[in-house]
Amino acid sequence: MVCSISLSAQTKAKFVSPDGGFTIDLPKEGLQGVDPVGDLNSGAGTYAWMTDNGQFSVSYLENAFPASSANESLKALAAMILKSPINAAAVVVSRRQFEKDGNPTIELRLKRQGGSAINRLIVVKRRLYVLTADWVEGDGAAATSALDSFQLVDGSLLIA
Repeated sequence: MVCSISLSAQTKAKFVSPDGGFTIDLPKEGLQGVDPVGDLNSGAGTYAWMTDNGQFSVSYLENAFPASSANESLKALAAMILKSPINAAAVVVSRRQFEKDGNPTIELRLKRQGGSAINRLIVVKRRLYVLTADWVEGDGAAATSALDSFQLVDGSLLIA
Protein backbone atom coordinates (compact mmCIF):
# COMPACT_ATOMS: atom_id res chain seq x y z
CA MET A 1 0.00 0.00 0.00
CA VAL A 2 1.39 3.41 -0.95
CA CYS A 3 -0.14 6.69 0.16
CA SER A 4 1.05 10.27 -0.32
CA ILE A 5 1.65 12.53 2.66
CA SER A 6 3.48 15.77 3.27
CA LEU A 7 6.55 15.49 5.50
CA SER A 8 8.76 18.45 6.36
CA ALA A 9 7.46 20.45 3.41
CA GLN A 10 8.53 17.67 1.01
CA THR A 11 6.05 15.36 -0.64
CA LYS A 12 6.75 11.73 0.16
CA ALA A 13 4.95 8.49 -0.59
CA LYS A 14 4.65 6.42 2.58
CA PHE A 15 4.89 2.73 1.80
CA VAL A 16 3.34 0.33 4.32
CA SER A 17 4.09 -3.39 4.23
CA PRO A 18 1.79 -5.28 6.63
CA ASP A 19 3.41 -8.62 5.69
CA GLY A 20 6.93 -7.23 6.15
CA GLY A 21 5.97 -5.28 9.28
CA PHE A 22 7.48 -1.95 8.19
CA THR A 23 6.87 1.48 6.72
CA ILE A 24 9.26 3.62 4.72
CA ASP A 25 8.95 7.06 3.13
CA LEU A 26 9.76 7.04 -0.56
CA PRO A 27 10.64 10.15 -2.55
CA LYS A 28 7.43 10.84 -4.48
CA GLU A 29 9.09 12.93 -7.17
CA GLY A 30 10.23 10.57 -9.90
CA LEU A 31 8.72 7.52 -8.18
CA GLN A 32 7.98 4.91 -10.82
CA GLY A 33 6.05 2.45 -8.63
CA VAL A 34 6.61 -0.20 -6.01
CA ASP A 35 6.75 -3.85 -7.03
CA PRO A 36 6.75 -6.91 -4.79
CA VAL A 37 9.29 -9.54 -5.79
CA GLY A 38 8.65 -13.19 -4.95
CA ASP A 39 6.12 -14.80 -2.61
CA LEU A 40 5.38 -12.38 0.22
CA ASN A 41 3.47 -15.00 2.23
CA SER A 42 6.48 -17.27 2.78
CA GLY A 43 8.12 -15.31 5.62
CA ALA A 44 10.39 -13.62 3.12
CA GLY A 45 9.87 -10.92 0.56
CA THR A 46 11.32 -8.02 -1.34
CA TYR A 47 9.84 -4.73 -2.42
CA ALA A 48 11.70 -2.71 -5.02
CA TRP A 49 11.05 0.72 -6.47
CA MET A 50 12.68 3.06 -8.93
CA THR A 51 13.06 6.81 -9.03
CA ASP A 52 14.47 8.96 -11.79
CA ASN A 53 17.94 8.85 -10.22
CA GLY A 54 18.15 5.41 -8.63
CA GLN A 55 16.53 2.42 -7.04
CA PHE A 56 15.62 1.19 -3.58
CA SER A 57 14.65 -2.14 -2.10
CA VAL A 58 13.64 -3.59 1.23
CA SER A 59 13.95 -7.33 1.72
CA TYR A 60 13.07 -9.35 4.78
CA LEU A 61 13.69 -12.94 5.79
CA GLU A 62 12.17 -14.72 8.77
CA ASN A 63 14.41 -17.01 10.84
CA ALA A 64 17.51 -15.75 9.06
CA PHE A 65 19.75 -16.81 11.94
CA PRO A 66 19.55 -17.25 15.72
CA ALA A 67 19.08 -14.02 17.67
CA SER A 68 21.99 -15.02 19.92
CA SER A 69 24.40 -14.76 16.97
CA ALA A 70 22.88 -11.68 15.30
CA ASN A 71 26.01 -9.50 15.52
CA GLU A 72 28.34 -12.19 14.17
CA SER A 73 25.89 -13.12 11.43
CA LEU A 74 25.49 -9.48 10.38
CA LYS A 75 29.26 -9.09 10.16
CA ALA A 76 29.53 -12.21 7.99
CA LEU A 77 26.70 -11.02 5.72
CA ALA A 78 28.30 -7.57 5.36
CA ALA A 79 31.59 -9.26 4.39
CA MET A 80 29.76 -11.33 1.75
CA ILE A 81 28.15 -8.20 0.30
CA LEU A 82 31.54 -6.52 0.03
CA LYS A 83 33.00 -9.57 -1.75
CA SER A 84 30.12 -9.86 -4.24
CA PRO A 85 30.96 -9.36 -7.94
CA ILE A 86 29.04 -6.07 -8.18
CA ASN A 87 31.16 -4.65 -5.35
CA ALA A 88 34.53 -6.12 -6.39
CA ALA A 89 35.80 -2.73 -7.60
CA ALA A 90 33.74 -0.64 -5.18
CA VAL A 91 35.34 1.70 -2.66
CA VAL A 92 33.99 1.40 0.88
CA VAL A 93 33.17 4.97 1.85
CA SER A 94 32.08 3.93 5.35
CA ARG A 95 31.11 0.92 7.37
CA ARG A 96 29.43 1.33 10.71
CA GLN A 97 27.75 -0.91 13.22
CA PHE A 98 25.07 0.54 15.51
CA GLU A 99 21.65 -0.12 16.98
CA LYS A 100 18.46 1.16 15.35
CA ASP A 101 15.62 1.13 17.85
CA GLY A 102 17.58 -1.40 19.90
CA ASN A 103 18.21 -3.73 16.93
CA PRO A 104 21.71 -4.65 15.65
CA THR A 105 22.45 -2.83 12.38
CA ILE A 106 25.34 -2.62 9.93
CA GLU A 107 25.50 0.04 7.23
CA LEU A 108 27.81 -0.08 4.22
CA ARG A 109 28.27 2.99 2.01
CA LEU A 110 29.92 2.23 -1.31
CA LYS A 111 31.15 4.18 -4.30
CA ARG A 112 31.00 2.17 -7.51
CA GLN A 113 31.80 3.03 -11.08
CA GLY A 114 28.69 4.83 -12.28
CA GLY A 115 27.10 5.42 -8.89
CA SER A 116 26.88 4.95 -5.17
CA ALA A 117 25.07 2.59 -2.82
CA ILE A 118 23.99 2.11 0.76
CA ASN A 119 23.30 -1.34 2.18
CA ARG A 120 21.70 -1.42 5.63
CA LEU A 121 21.29 -4.75 7.43
CA ILE A 122 18.99 -4.84 10.48
CA VAL A 123 18.10 -7.80 12.70
CA VAL A 124 14.80 -7.66 14.58
CA LYS A 125 14.41 -10.73 16.77
CA ARG A 126 14.83 -13.48 14.14
CA ARG A 127 13.93 -11.38 11.13
CA LEU A 128 16.60 -9.88 8.88
CA TYR A 129 15.87 -6.70 6.94
CA VAL A 130 18.13 -5.65 4.07
CA LEU A 131 17.59 -2.07 2.88
CA THR A 132 19.40 -0.90 -0.23
CA ALA A 133 19.65 2.34 -2.13
CA ASP A 134 21.58 2.83 -5.36
CA TRP A 135 21.84 6.18 -7.13
CA VAL A 136 23.75 7.70 -10.01
CA GLU A 137 24.27 11.37 -9.14
CA GLY A 138 24.37 13.51 -6.02
CA ASP A 139 25.43 13.09 -2.43
CA GLY A 140 22.86 10.45 -1.47
CA ALA A 141 20.94 12.70 0.91
CA ALA A 142 17.58 11.57 -0.53
CA ALA A 143 18.61 7.92 -0.29
CA THR A 144 19.76 8.36 3.32
CA SER A 145 16.51 10.15 4.17
CA ALA A 146 14.45 7.30 2.72
CA LEU A 147 16.43 4.62 4.57
CA ASP A 148 16.32 6.62 7.81
CA SER A 149 12.51 6.69 7.59
CA PHE A 150 12.30 2.88 7.86
CA GLN A 151 10.17 1.94 10.87
CA LEU A 152 8.68 -1.26 12.18
CA VAL A 153 4.90 -1.26 12.15
CA ASP A 154 4.70 -3.33 15.35
CA GLY A 155 7.90 -5.09 16.39
CA SER A 156 6.07 -7.14 19.04
CA LEU A 157 4.19 -8.99 16.30
CA LEU A 158 7.37 -10.34 14.75
CA ILE A 159 8.17 -13.97 15.46
CA ALA A 160 10.42 -14.29 18.50
